Amino acid sequence: MLKIFRNIAKVSLSTILSRLLGLVRDALMLSALGAGLGSSAFILAFTLPNLFRRLLGEGALTSAVVPVLSQSLQTENRSSAYCILNHVFSRLACALCLLVTLGCSGFYGLSQLEQLGERWQLCAELAVWTFPYVGFICLSALAVAALNVLGRFGAGAASPILLNLSLISATTYGIVRELPAHQLLICMVLGVLFGGAIQLLLPGLDLYRQGWRPKFVLGESEPYQKVRALFIPGLLGAGVVQLNLVLSRFLAHSLEDNAVSILFLASRLMELPLGVGTLAITTVFFPLLANSASNSDADAFSSVFIKGMRMVLALSIASAAGLFVLREDLVQLLFQWGAFGASDTALTAPIVGMYAVCIPLYSCAGFCLRALHAQQQMKWPVRVAGICLLINLIAGWCCMQFMGVLGLAFASFLAAFVQAALMLRGVAKCKPSIPWPRLGRPLVHALVAAVMMGLICEGGLMLIASFAMGFKTSALLAVACIVPLGVLSYLLILRLFRDEVVLELLQLLPVKR
Repeated sequence: MLKIFRNIAKVSLSTILSRLLGLVRDALMLSALGAGLGSSAFILAFTLPNLFRRLLGEGALTSAVVPVLSQSLQTENRSSAYCILNHVFSRLACALCLLVTLGCSGFYGLSQLEQLGERWQLCAELAVWTFPYVGFICLSALAVAALNVLGRFGAGAASPILLNLSLISATTYGIVRELPAHQLLICMVLGVLFGGAIQLLLPGLDLYRQGWRPKFVLGESEPYQKVRALFIPGLLGAGVVQLNLVLSRFLAHSLEDNAVSILFLASRLMELPLGVGTLAITTVFFPLLANSASNSDADAFSSVFIKGMRMVLALSIASAAGLFVLREDLVQLLFQWGAFGASDTALTAPIVGMYAVCIPLYSCAGFCLRALHAQQQMKWPVRVAGICLLINLIAGWCCMQFMGVLGLAFASFLAAFVQAALMLRGVAKCKPSIPWPRLGRPLVHALVAAVMMGLICEGGLMLIASFAMGFKTSALLAVACIVPLGVLSYLLILRLFRDEVVLELLQLLPVKR
């Protein structure tokens, strides 16, 4: 258990730094460009390569490779696992070369069509530069997946930090040189390309130190055929999820100029606790679940699943309450600079609150997804993703007619609720031996502690608001004081409930009790 907590802490700390740097990056961009056409075009252009990153690299490919590599390590040795990795790496590199060539050519052609209008032409022009990032990040994700199977999480968790540092450097250079908006955007997309290259280099070198030697292999093998068989349904499921994201942003882009930027910022604030908590837990527990499944040990799988889900519930519910309480202060502190004004904050804060409620739903669904993939069960997630796509699109189009951008966020909540319910059902059907009643008390503990924490934090905010301070100073004081107050009060309440997650954490402390 100590090793699990250390790995989670390693991934969490790296993710915290990465997400904080990402917020700095976004704040720089918005202070220079505002929440208007330029920033929305860049975000949309950067969304497209990220679509393929999550679709190929972190989505279907990782879900297909990790169980097969885990099984190979359990039954054979590292050499056989590296042989499988080379097969996948070679095929992926060829496919990515073709994809990048076709993508860049297509976007260049679109950028020359005056009929599209300035809004879409600018997006297509920037996409020509950002799309090669697909090649770097997908190969990087494959290397990170292999490292995770080997129990190494540092390089994979740290690589996004390098991307953010690259983008911050490029944006800062453009601001210091006082470049026009279009040239600043070109600097930013070049920062994306350089960041992608070093994102591939870092885990690649770590994997090389573990004994992997890259070889170009295009032959067939039974393990590779198994990866391919798992990859296709996984690709469909991940494709529907990412199509959902892209179509939502296209709906927002058609609504008004600042809609994409506002949704993006709200999702960025949601992704910070998701990455620190759920993503870290899922990253560490996925290989453990895959190992248990490959050994056909139902009891071990159930035990690992319950431990992981307990942590997911404890962290995600607390994160949701904290983000909901601090939604306006966080937006003011991080983004209300320069061209991003008070009116943009007023539009963004309610959407952050809506996304905060989605955190436990996304967390449960994401952990259940990995549990199903660990058992090489791919069909149910595809069906669930298709259902949620329809819900999100239909509800989003209807709600945005009356609620604007907030309607798109509300549609995301509805889709997330359905997704979590269906994914839990899928795991229950696949593994009927899982002792679900053991999650009842942790869930109640987390909910009660989160409500009490939220009330305590609201009281602290009211006290801070009673002092006559500027909005930026007030927001800084609120975040600096309320975050540790919330964490301590939440942990104390769980300790009073004798919650298992907190008790396990306390056992790791080198103090006498």
